[in-house]
Amino acid sequence: MTKGSAEGLATRQQGTRLVPVMKLPKIVTLALLTGPLAVAPLATAQSTYAPPVADAQAMELFKLGNERRTFTKSLGSKYETGRAEIFIHAPVSTVKAAVTDYANYAKVIPKFQKAKVLKKSAAATDVYLLIPILKGAASMWSVQHFEAPVTNGKLETVLGKSLQGNVDALNTKWTYRAVDATHTVLSAEIYVEPKLPVPSGTISREAQRAAAEAVISVRAHAENASKKVAGVP
Repeated sequence: MTKGSAEGLATRQQGTRLVPVMKLPKIVTLALLTGPLAVAPLATAQSTYAPPVADAQAMELFKLGNERRTFTKSLGSKYETGRAEIFIHAPVSTVKAAVTDYANYAKVIPKFQKAKVLKKSAAATDVYLLIPILKGAASMWSVQHFEAPVTNGKLETVLGKSLQGNVDALNTKWTYRAVDATHTVLSAEIYVEPKLPVPSGTISREAQRAAAEAVISVRAHAENASKKVAGVP
């Protein structure tokens, strides 16, 4: 074997015969050895995360992976309130920013077809909202009076009520809390009382559907914003 033909090759003893073995360049060898190990910690961290066992609500929503829909009914109300809650992979500050970004509600929450801030102060914000219902066959509009967030322990709540509109009542309630530094539980409640007679089941389901679309949209917005901050594509 000449020097030229032996370049890049080594030999090893196999019985009495010399067998040529290809030598990989150091940079390729290093990539093969370290490449999988370099990405393993991130993948492992994502796949092994779980909320604290003591936080039953967060654990249930995390395992569910989607929103959980329920109904509630207040004393004296004509209809049930639609409610939805969801687990979000984003800090509570990011979720709060999305919930209170009233001027961009139409972008953050597409269910709110139109949104315009009419009046704003430290104590409250008045927002015009247009919300399609009945699969687009009709629309609700309301000037919502959103109060400033109120903190009670770990929970923070934002209440909204209708000042005027084509409904007798449109009440909204956001509640969010931190699970840990990078995860949040969010819930939305929507109560609608139309001016015209509508079957209670129909209007309650519409309210529940709107609440579900609201938490799903906020989750998508908050998680995308969190990824951008972390530099994750």
